[in-house]
This record gives sequence, C-alpha cells and structure tokens, in this order.
Amino acid sequence: IKGLVVMSLELDKMYNAFLLNQVPELWPSFATRKPLMSFFKDFLFRVEFLRKWLFEGQPSVFPLQTFFFPQGFLTGVVQRHARKYKLPVDELTFQNSIINKESSELVEEPEDGVFMEGMFLEGARFNRETETMDQSLPNQMFTALPPVHLTPAVNFRPDTSVLFECPVYKTSDRQGVLSTTGLSTNFVLAITVPTGGVHPNVYIMLGTAALLNLDE
Repeated sequence: IKGLVVMSLELDKMYNAFLLNQVPELWPSFATRKPLMSFFKDFLFRVEFLRKWLFEGQPSVFPLQTFFFPQGFLTGVVQRHARKYKLPVDELTFQNSIINKESSELVEEPEDGVFMEGMFLEGARFNRETETMDQSLPNQMFTALPPVHLTPAVNFRPDTSVLFECPVYKTSDRQGVLSTTGLSTNFVLAITVPTGGVHPNVYIMLGTAALLNLDE
C-alpha cells in the first residue's frame, strides 16, 4: 500500500479481502465461513486452547472446533481405547451420551473416551429439561449442544427408532469432498440424540445437524 513492495495479483486480492472483511484466499486456513474479524477471534481461541494443553496438561473437555482435522483426533481416541483393552481397532465405533451439565462442571476426564463441546444445533434444539431433541424456539437459528461423552464400543449400532443420528459438520456448507485420507473435508461424525418419542425422521426432514463453526 505504501509502495514499498510491487503489487501483485495475489496481494491485490488480499487487500480487497481486507476491505470486505473477508479471509484472503491466499491464507492457508481451517474450514470456516466466518468473516475476517470473527475468523481472527476464533484463530486466537484455537491457539490459546492448544497453548494451555501444551503447558498446563490435557484438558477434561475438548472443544472439537479447535482442531484443524477433528477426524484425526477422534481416530486417536479410538486407537488409545483399542490399546488399553487390547481390542481390534477396526471393530470399534463411537457411542455417545449427552451430558446435561456445563463444561466447567466436568473437572475430571472420563475413564474411557472423551468429553467434547463446541457443537451448535441447527434445525432443532436440545431440551435440557427433558434431555431430548426438541423443536427450535421462535427466532432461534442455532443452539449450543451440551458436552458430549464419546466412548468407543465394539460394533455399536444405535437404535434409530428412538435415537436421531445427528450429523456433525465443520461448517454450514454441509458438503465436502473426500480427502487423501478417504475422509470428508466437512463431515466429522454422527452423534445420537434421544428424540423423546418423536420419530427421528421428523428431524431428518427438518434438516437438523450440528455445526462446529458458525458463520458469524
């Protein structure tokens, strides 16, 4: 801008992105649809979480949205469980339960699996009184999901007649491509949520999903 460096096409695009509060395409970035200011705050949050993990030890609850590749973290959880109990890793899948508490109340890590947070429901909400999935309230687009306890289990198959298999995506795009690892660049996993007598197809028709990163 001051004329000290020759303006290239890439620098010009970066400068225009700054003016429009957008993340420049030139920046290597994690999956996000946030504007530049929100992106920067989210970036600092991720760095601070990893710094605390490095210098203060493993946390009791993991904010899943902080990971560049959350599927890799979940694979590590499965491998640790397989080594601990001497189980074949290819037979392990995740079962989960919704912990109806605040993450600050979970001061100790679970004996098996991990506590996760940082997911937001779109198209429905988690009713903390009934501890089941429920319709969204008026003017409510997203609601925070309480911490989730993920536990590896051998060949676990959820009862889909009473449990809604809620897909978890990194962003609201709800689409991705297969990476070189064979995993989606956007879909992370599916968690099960009790429906309280409502058929799970209702929430499928509503397009209910959990997002790790909101657009704002």
